[in-house]
Amino acid sequence: MVTVNGKTYKGNNVSISNNKVYIDGKLENQEDEKVINVVVNGNINTLTIDYCDNLEMVGDCGIVASKNGDVVIKGNVANDVTSKNGNIVCGNVGGNVETKNGNIVHS
Repeated sequence: MVTVNGKTYKGNNVSISNNKVYIDGKLENQEDEKVINVVVNGNINTLTIDYCDNLEMVGDCGIVASKNGDVVIKGNVANDVTSKNGNIVCGNVGGNVETKNGNIVHS
């Protein structure tokens, strides 16, 4: 389950772009918000976000990619975790962990 600003969605592949939420490729209704908080509870295949203020993931994921915002992962990532602008806090990662502007912390 993925919760964006208090609204919960279910799916395997989650993308948030231009303040719009896409679950398994389908556009979901989402109001434009200035602050975007994302919480993932459970396992998903991919999570891509162009902007969020906070991302907290409790579960396992294949790939996590964020352009802007801090990423906290309390599970395992099978492949890569990337963030262009933001801190990354994560456990086990099967691929690379990269941020251009921020810190990386292994928890």
